[in-house]
Amino acid sequence: MRQCVRWGVVCCALLATSCGDGASMRCGANTLCGTTCVDLTSDLSNCGACGVTCRGLAPICAAGACACRNGNTSCSGTCIDTRTDNQNCGGCGQACSLGQLCDGVGKCICVGAGQTLCKGNCVDLHYDDGNCGRCGAACNINGQSCFMGSCICQFGLGACPSGCTNAQADPHNCGACGVVCPAGSSCINGACNGDTCAAGLTACGGVCVSTASNNDNCGACGHPCGSGTTCVAGACECAAPLTACAGQCIDLASSALHCGGCGTPCTSALLCDNGVCAKSCSAPRTACGNDCVNLADNPASCGACGVVCPSWICQLGRCL
Repeated sequence: MRQCVRWGVVCCALLATSCGDGASMRCGANTLCGTTCVDLTSDLSNCGACGVTCRGLAPICAAGACACRNGNTSCSGTCIDTRTDNQNCGGCGQACSLGQLCDGVGKCICVGAGQTLCKGNCVDLHYDDGNCGRCGAACNINGQSCFMGSCICQFGLGACPSGCTNAQADPHNCGACGVVCPAGSSCINGACNGDTCAAGLTACGGVCVSTASNNDNCGACGHPCGSGTTCVAGACECAAPLTACAGQCIDLASSALHCGGCGTPCTSALLCDNGVCAKSCSAPRTACGNDCVNLADNPASCGACGVVCPSWICQLGRCL
């Protein structure tokens, strides 16, 4: 017993015996936590009480309470640098959105090329319909979209106060904005003249078209050609440079299932790059699945993989 009193906690640990309250007394002003005497006012693993751990970046235990050093902030008990932490940027719980980064002074900024922060979201002012050219400048007229920072009507339409319209067929804007055709009259080729069309043309939806070549009325009114096809002699055929393979229009230069020719697939580890199976895509092509495509002009992946242009026209990564 004399030896146990002499060596205190060390004796109890080594001999696996209980020294009773005598061991606690040997800690003096400290406290026995497990088999160790600790100072609850400064111990990081036992701060204020046994088992209370101070966590995070550069924590300290001061006067029995966890605190943070070096300008860090305690968020839910963990020391955080709110100047750089994406989940707590500028303050606890203030998370940066996807595509943003906490800039080192507690502000979320956009990291993508050409991206601008508008109301907490990173947008491209060149192409964002809600922020066209500047934050908050929305393309409000029906049928408009943002292109290179300006609101423009979609391909084939013109801008009128009532919205984007086809002045060749709109009876309320026939030939020009505000020109209304009389009751019972149609707008054909921009003129109010009933349903009369020139020889070889057919009136389809108020427009005189050639059903031999019109993609929206191929062979007959209301018979549109699908994506990737064009109307030739009244029948929908694959548009160049696509090729018909097993009933589908295929780009042999990028399709991993028909690379260079119909029915010539690449193995799962290879990509189809310009009609040749390869390990990677050559510039300016981008890998979309196992297909190498040019996002600037590919109507099936326009601007990004999987973005299909309804008009099948892609220019500068934007559907027209």
